[in-house]
Amino acid sequence: MSTGLISTQQAADRLGLTTSALHELRWRDDGLSIVQQGLVVGYRLADLQAFEEREVLAVVRQVMARERPLPLIRAITAAVMSQPASQQGGITPITPIAHITPVPVLPPAGPSSSSLTWYLVHTKPRQEAIALTHLSRQGYECYLPMLKVERIRQRKCVLVSEAMFPRYLFVRSSTSSTEQSLSPIRSTVGVTQLVRFGGQPARVDAQIIDHIRYRETSQTSKPAFAPGEQVVVTQGPFAGLEAVYQTREAEKRSLILLEILSQSVPLRIDTAQLRKAG
Repeated sequence: MSTGLISTQQAADRLGLTTSALHELRWRDDGLSIVQQGLVVGYRLADLQAFEEREVLAVVRQVMARERPLPLIRAITAAVMSQPASQQGGITPITPIAHITPVPVLPPAGPSSSSLTWYLVHTKPRQEAIALTHLSRQGYECYLPMLKVERIRQRKCVLVSEAMFPRYLFVRSSTSSTEQSLSPIRSTVGVTQLVRFGGQPARVDAQIIDHIRYRETSQTSKPAFAPGEQVVVTQGPFAGLEAVYQTREAEKRSLILLEILSQSVPLRIDTAQLRKAG
């Protein structure tokens, strides 16, 4: 990590949080700002301090709203100060920013996680699952983010799973002997190449992987059509006419706008009778 930034683990230690809790905190509307340099995520000390001030002020406001705030403050202070310094929040002091030693952000995995990191693999068209299978058979830890998407299949609107990033997936491998541990990937069935920057395999920050996993698990299905999108009617008396998609009105029906005699006419139609224009 570049000098002047604080790693995720250091930031979590300072705030008395786990790294997972820190990841969730970042995605809140009033959350903690991050700095991303390439594929590495870090924090500024000033941003950490500003967040701490906001949290302290919020606690103070809650305490001051009580009928007798001062006795409560005294009780909290006495309870904290009576503990050994090593138990007061479990906070590890942060080295001044000018003296921070670059620290790689690594995934919180098993005992060997310090020697593992994520890499990005480019696959052949529509062969993400094939590449995933063959890489897994070679012992690589793989991750293929998926999306739930509505598609029109055989005149029916069905929910299918598709790659979140077409032609890309992630693998985790040892950093102790990178070229040796990654060399089999290039010849794996379904793989085009290992993504590189400046001739070196591109490392993906574990926090980015965590965020993708969060988005994947919390997602709702992506509808087949978006409001304002141009669609074509495929069946019925209006077959072949273009329309503007408006909204889903029921599980199987949608509202579209047809241009008839220079006027936009709303029409309710079976979603399976539409396709994207073009």
